[in-house]
Amino acid sequence: MVFYTSVFGKYPLKIPLFHRDARVVVFTDKKIVSYKDVEFINIYQDNYFSDFIPQDLFGLKLNRFIKYSSHTLFPESHSVYFDSRILLKKQFLTFLQNSISYFEWMSPKHRYSESIYDELDSCLNANLLSHYELNHFERSKFCHKYTPFFPENGLIFRRNTTSVSTINNSMITNLFNGILRDQLYFHFYISRLKFGYFPFKFNDKNPYYSLKKKPFSNLKQSLKLLKKIIS
Repeated sequence: MVFYTSVFGKYPLKIPLFHRDARVVVFTDKKIVSYKDVEFINIYQDNYFSDFIPQDLFGLKLNRFIKYSSHTLFPESHSVYFDSRILLKKQFLTFLQNSISYFEWMSPKHRYSESIYDELDSCLNANLLSHYELNHFERSKFCHKYTPFFPENGLIFRRNTTSVSTINNSMITNLFNGILRDQLYFHFYISRLKFGYFPFKFNDKNPYYSLKKKPFSNLKQSLKLLKKIIS
């Protein structure tokens, strides 16, 4: 099994505590740091732009592309994608080893949203949805399918199956069509999978991980900006 993440720009790096017991891969644009038993791939230096990653992808789009490329990045292995703000603990590895025999795809329940409509409202209130994305969503069949639960896509276990590859490719197609809010569309695919929820939410206190809400670098930048405004 492969655990992987992508860290670009100002976001900090968080390495799982169990990294010596599993394969961990980090895609980054940063200077490679030394962590024993962790594979770093600098996308600008290791020919990933020319060999795999389209050159016009940056920032959030690049992160989304890597997130949904598990079937091509790791074709011979099951995988776990985790956001860079998540610090996975050894108990999570043990949990997976004991719980994944049936499911093709597992994610936690969302911290705040109970359905697609909650998430849509949150995106609108936070100005995370462009007019193009909103119009696309309203015209599509996705907005008419209600699900009683809603997954968080910052932590994903996937088996390498035909269904998973198909869904990954669908999410990448959405990305190239200008759709960045992947969670608004993912719920449509759940019925095509042997899907399971992890028995915890991101905001639960649990032994599986710790969650950093905001990069510390963002806080320092905000304080610097505030000082400039005050002065």
